[in-house]
Amino acid sequence: MKFPAAIGRVFLGFLASTRRLGMFAAISHSVPPPFYPRPIWRQVADDNLRPSGNVQTPWADTIVPRVKSALLKEQTR
Repeated sequence: MKFPAAIGRVFLGFLASTRRLGMFAAISHSVPPPFYPRPIWRQVADDNLRPSGNVQTPWADTIVPRVKSALLKEQTR
């Protein structure tokens, strides 16, 4: 009877630790993380006040090479 009791003890310990893990997951997902609006707005302001110099438009990758090739054609005429 000692062997089945040992297996049962291990199994019940496993269930207890699984329950603790499940409770932690349920609590951690129900509590929202902290929200810090001031640092977020500072970062937004810094990004907008310091231009990167890169064109951030979706059409820039198609227009810029065409303009460059048109300028090269004009220069070679």
